[in-house]
Amino acid sequence: MTVAPTSGGRPVTRTCMTSIAFLGFLFLSSKAPTCYDAADADDNGRLELTDAIYALTYLFLGGPSPPEPFTACGKDVTESELDCDGFAACP
Repeated sequence: MTVAPTSGGRPVTRTCMTSIAFLGFLFLSSKAPTCYDAADADDNGRLELTDAIYALTYLFLGGPSPPEPFTACGKDVTESELDCDGFAACP
């Protein structure tokens, strides 16, 4: 899995928009994420409502940050069956 780098601090705009898009995917049949692994914010190997809650809690309530690689493009070392067909913010 490859995730997008931040510009330091909390990447509020990107993470907030990603969370909103993910909620649209879950509840409104919106476009699916191109990288399911990157959408798994709590890194439990499943895509579910808790991923959006985890990311938004980090942004607005000072919760724990998503696991690495969160601050830079890179490979997710956690084993999961989630696919990643690419992530636009990473080469």
